[in-house]
Amino acid sequence: MMGVGQAAFAQPIDVTITEVFVDDPVFDQMTIIGQDFDSGNSLEVTLGEFPDPLVVVSEAADKIVVELPALITKGDFLLRVTTGGGGGGGRSDVYNLTIGSRVAADAVGASPCLPPPLLRFAYRHRCAGLPARVG
Repeated sequence: MMGVGQAAFAQPIDVTITEVFVDDPVFDQMTIIGQDFDSGNSLEVTLGEFPDPLVVVSEAADKIVVELPALITKGDFLLRVTTGGGGGGGRSDVYNLTIGSRVAADAVGASPCLPPPLLRFAYRHRCAGLPARVG
């Protein structure tokens, strides 16, 4: 009797965005920190309603630097990093990004949901009930 072999298929690894930093006050570049950006496939970074993908300045497994659109202003945006292209084969993560907002020192308190004051100009809204924009 012959044994039936099973082919081992590698599970695709999802990309993960953990932090985002925006150059202040110029808002010309953005650094995206995370995991598994180097899937060996194409990389695409989009921001909010801007129609074109952002220009990638540099990329590594855990860091991407992109140019921000010339017409960017302070506000809230949905950032998406996709590797592997479209057609359902790509892996992506999204990040709720606030550009240009600073949290007042007295608003931080003991809440783990708010970033340190004056250190984060862009951050992920992780807690239920946290307003879309603080500051």
